[in-house]
Amino acid sequence: MNKRPPAELTKAHTFTTVVILHNAKSKQADVALERITTLQRLFPEQGNVEVIESHPDLEITRNTIHTTLITHLAAGREPLFAIAGGDGTVNMALQTIASKSTPSVIQDTILVPLGTGNANDLAHMLYHDPANVKELFLHGKSINIQPLEFLVIPAGKNPADPAVMRIAERHIASNYISLGASAQGARTLNKKSVRKQAKGEGGTGWLHKLGHKLYGQHVPDFLAFRAALQAPAFSIMLQGREIQIREILFGNGDRAAKLGRMPARLDKPELYTTMVRHHRFSSIALLVGAVQMFFGKLPGQVLNNPTYTFTVLEDVPVQYDGETSVIRAGSTVIISHADQAFRTLTTKLQA
Repeated sequence: MNKRPPAELTKAHTFTTVVILHNAKSKQADVALERITTLQRLFPEQGNVEVIESHPDLEITRNTIHTTLITHLAAGREPLFAIAGGDGTVNMALQTIASKSTPSVIQDTILVPLGTGNANDLAHMLYHDPANVKELFLHGKSINIQPLEFLVIPAGKNPADPAVMRIAERHIASNYISLGASAQGARTLNKKSVRKQAKGEGGTGWLHKLGHKLYGQHVPDFLAFRAALQAPAFSIMLQGREIQIREILFGNGDRAAKLGRMPARLDKPELYTTMVRHHRFSSIALLVGAVQMFFGKLPGQVLNNPTYTFTVLEDVPVQYDGETSVIRAGSTVIISHADQAFRTLTTKLQA
């Protein structure tokens, strides 16, 4: 993933093979298989489409990605790297391409989210119709996108110390970073027991099957939403002031957290941020915020070329493109655009 200006739109792209990473455990796995089948029909020549499966061990998956792409490049082929999964799978692939240990020969590989339903925010920002794989691969133009960079400096360490910055925990997000309520919901959604419910597992008999058929696919989303509303408040230190909040969201581009459109543009280095402060009606504020986001009217501000810094005073859940983690109390968080860009395709943005 070389350094380059953002939104550098080119007229065409070339490729001779498509490498697809398929996450069978994704909620969108069935839809992803449909996209893969479409690509296999579109490019029937032997060896033109290769599917690799994600592995529970992330290092094994990353090594497989590296090895597969290098093999195709060494054979004189130009691969596109397509991701058949949700936001978390796309983020894992992006982290793999962006890692310092990534061989330089594959850092310019075009990464293509296949847009499996509503789970893939990046695809919805880039493509007129995420389900139309044929249009994307035949008519999509390549574009360079600056992802968000998310740095976590441990408590007691000085962010001004270059040595500390070199060892800081670093994550990349193509679309969004959020702390608090929505991250708590995402952690619930990622639980194995909840994912089993989404697939109708964990029960037997006709009543269970009927219940899953009628509403089972919506149970995980309901549980995640309830967890978000019940998430505890946490405190941050921002510009010398202690603030107690329930949620803070950073969006890269005009779509964030699966729902409404944000005023920031993906083809410009803009950062959208919004915050829900804690008070006695915080749960109602979160509910109203979710409705506002659904209609694309969530209040917030757009920052140009920003660096957003604050200190987390309590442990707090965080999610970046669907991947979840926990930031420990006392950590300093720095959010900005990365000085690198990754390549992808678009049928929406214009030169």
